[in-house]
Amino acid sequence: MSTDEPVPRLWSSRAFLLLWTATVASNLGTQVQSVASAWLMTDIGSSAQVALIQSLISLPLMILALPTGVLADVFDRWRLIAFAYFLMFAAALAAACAGFGQGMTPVLLLLLCFLFGSGQSFFGPTSMAAVRDSVHASLIAAGVAALSIAFNLARCLGPALGGGLVAAGGASWAFAINAGMCGCVLLLLLAMPRAPVGKERQRPALLALLVEGLRYSVVDRPMRVIALRMFAFTASASPIWALLPLLARVQLHGTAVTYGITMSALGIGALAISFCIRPLLERFSGETIFRCCNAVSALALLSLPLTSHWLIAAIQLFAAGAAWVASLTIFNIAAQSNAPTPMVGRAIGIFYSSVFGGLTIGSALFGHIVETSSLTSAFLLSGGLVVLTLISGIAWPVPVPSALSLPLEPREAPCT
Repeated sequence: MSTDEPVPRLWSSRAFLLLWTATVASNLGTQVQSVASAWLMTDIGSSAQVALIQSLISLPLMILALPTGVLADVFDRWRLIAFAYFLMFAAALAAACAGFGQGMTPVLLLLLCFLFGSGQSFFGPTSMAAVRDSVHASLIAAGVAALSIAFNLARCLGPALGGGLVAAGGASWAFAINAGMCGCVLLLLLAMPRAPVGKERQRPALLALLVEGLRYSVVDRPMRVIALRMFAFTASASPIWALLPLLARVQLHGTAVTYGITMSALGIGALAISFCIRPLLERFSGETIFRCCNAVSALALLSLPLTSHWLIAAIQLFAAGAAWVASLTIFNIAAQSNAPTPMVGRAIGIFYSSVFGGLTIGSALFGHIVETSSLTSAFLLSGGLVVLTLISGIAWPVPVPSALSLPLEPREAPCT
């Protein structure tokens, strides 16, 4: 079957169309919320607190991704997605009310970022696992690819939209519009007819499933390599996201629009590379691609402190965004293709935990470095650490098959 054949059939599924729409809206809302929160924090908080915006949005994804994967393996995934949207709606609405009421403080803003991130932590792994509930088995790969495009499309449009809303009406209006968007999708999810599920899923003890997932991440060597290397990379490269508000305001002497443009450059790079992953995997190994991505990320991080013009910074961030998403996609493919079928939700949860665990810890660390040293020092240290993650591939290559041999059914679970 050619890669073009599933596309028309894919969009004939109402459930998948709603899932794709929810993915776009979720990630668009996350970008708007992040841009508005980060820019507002540059006015009311310190440099360390600006970096903590990324940490507090990522922290729930670190601690809840695996439990969410367990829930996605057991319970109705559409109900979990609706619950995720309720949390994001509540966080955005509360931020808008606090902003309009002149009651926003740095601590409250951080808490609301955590609440919004909690919604994302339920949505991310569950939406990926819900592809199997939305399309025929032969269309799963096409469905995952379509959600990836939706994710990166939102990364392109969201920052520019968020920056424009903040520049035009302030952060409170950005929060309010995001709350409206989340509320509309939540109503669509609640109104969706319940589709019959073929076979009732067994519901063993959730704690036992969680322990099984943790044991799998430790005992299974491919999963262990994926988790550790992804954590190291995202922690080392986290200033690309966490310190960008400070880069735009302090170094580029820009406005919220400047910040939105630079964030959009990251998203455009991410979207561009998402169309190239399969052709790249047909010609190169996953490890080769990841090493190239490491090199590009390191060059971007080391050169950003030398940049004083927003256009040059946008070009560097375009490359960094492409390298970031290519790296995450390679490891996402590795996690799903190596996971046994009953463990797919938990494998995705482990992947999310490692990605956002690195972002959470790295963002907090580099925010502290900015506070105690300088923005330049943080970026230079980050670039040096990314170089070290490149070297680690010699001992622990990424276990991803070629694009031409991705299995339709993952292998059996390892013996534990």
